Parts: sequence; structure tokens; C-alpha cells
Amino acid sequence: MPDETFYVEHIADQLKNSNDCAKHRALLDDYYIAKNTRTDDRVKMILIACVDPDRALNISDSLFDLAVKDIKKVWEERIPPATEKDLENVSKINKIIEGQDSYGHQDWKTSEGGVVAMWSNGAELWFLDRMHTELLRKKESLSLAANEFIAPVTEKEFLRIHRRLAPLPLYFGSLAAKERKLVDWDTSDDVWLYGQVKRLVREQGKKK
Repeated sequence: MPDETFYVEHIADQLKNSNDCAKHRALLDDYYIAKNTRTDDRVKMILIACVDPDRALNISDSLFDLAVKDIKKVWEERIPPATEKDLENVSKINKIIEGQDSYGHQDWKTSEGGVVAMWSNGAELWFLDRMHTELLRKKESLSLAANEFIAPVTEKEFLRIHRRLAPLPLYFGSLAAKERKLVDWDTSDDVWLYGQVKRLVREQGKKK
């Protein structure tokens, strides 16, 4: 029977080379899922779906766990050092993020282009929303949820910096932030209330 090293290398090779795994490679590549310690299980699910979806190879969970560690190391090494341009983009986008402190949908003009960024409370990370980014190129405006905005950068530029961006202000009013003890319950409730009041004021202003 082949040893554990063979299986780990096999799993990694499958992820890199199999045409059936393009979707899963894109997830890992674009979102750097493997670097977030809370997403080991998701990385494992992606590896299983890519390499042995029917579990016909009888690869043990412990071997997939080893492969997750290997994949995480590879993706950590791929995170590029920040350039001066990256830091400029971070500063520019963080100013937009600061204004994302109210709930409800908002209309965004698409004339200047860019990409749509989407915040995930679960991953504590900004993702590239490819579906809305495609719509951005076809419409004059987009209605985006409170955890989304248009970032005035290219996809490549966004993927270089998305891990360095400030969190969504509304995140600190979420259950996830409270459970992680990033804020106390009273502060979190205040963030939520402030976001709701701003939404109501904005919506009332539209009706006038």
C-alpha cells in the first residue's frame, strides 16, 4: 500500500492538474481560503470534491487533513509582498469601506468600472464577487447589499490586496463578531442600531 506521502502528493497534483478541478482551484486561488484557520474543513471539502468525490479511492480523512496542511503552506507562500501601488489601492478602498456602515441595498454607478467586493462574516474576508462584476460591465448601475461595494481596481489588483483591507464596519454588529469576542454585546448592538437608523434615514430621503 502506498505511504501517506504518496497520497498527499497525489491530492496536490490532482488539484493543480485536473481539468475537472478548475472551479475548486479558483476558489482556493482567489480567496486564499487555506490561510484562514477557520476554513480547514472547507478546504478539505474542496479537496475531496476534486480528488475523490465518490470516496471510491478510500482515502482516509487523516490523509486529507495532511493534504490541507500542505495546500495551506503552498498558498501562504504565494501571498505577494505589498508594493507601493498595493498600499495606495488599500488606502483608496478602505475609504470606501468606511462608508459601508448602513444596512439595506444601495445603487452604485458602474461607469468608472472596477470589481465588486463582497464581505463574508464567516471568513472575516473580502471576496471577489465575479457574478456582480460581470453585471457591472453590462449595466449603468447596480443595486448592491450592505456587504458589497464597487472597488475601483482590476481583478488582479484586488486579489493582491483583499486580505489587507479593513473589515466591513457592520461586521462588528454581527453575531459572528460577538461570538468571537471581537466586541462586547452592547457595542455590537449599538453598531447594528446605528446601521439600521442610517438605512431608514437614507430610504426616507429617497421618498422626498
